[in-house]
Amino acid sequence: MSDERRKIIERYAGRPPAPPVEDDPQEDEVDYQPAAPVSGNRRPEIMLEFRLKTGDSLALGYALLLSAVWNRSEGIVLEFTTHRIDLAGRNLRHIYRAIVSHRLAYVRELNSPSDDLPDESVVVTTIKVTPL
Repeated sequence: MSDERRKIIERYAGRPPAPPVEDDPQEDEVDYQPAAPVSGNRRPEIMLEFRLKTGDSLALGYALLLSAVWNRSEGIVLEFTTHRIDLAGRNLRHIYRAIVSHRLAYVRELNSPSDDLPDESVVVTTIKVTPL
């Protein structure tokens, strides 16, 4: 195939190039955002990423999520086919609702004390990952 033909095919039938993937800024460089809910106008998320205070991350497919339990005093327990995830913190009801509707891209653990955050803030203080 000639270069001219290839350019025409890529122009009209190809997908637009994906934007470059950038690393997230260090947690100290941005304000704490405990989770990233996605708009109802977008398709549901395929995976849920857990960002730990150590800098490590784990992403699990929503298709592997077997159950989600929210307990006001204990937090959220997510049972996947391969892992159990325990989320502790405060005001986690919004995170729970976003998870059960597959509208959450990530959950991030706070890496410092939450004393300076308002009481009504959603705060994830602990993410415990247990392989099954």
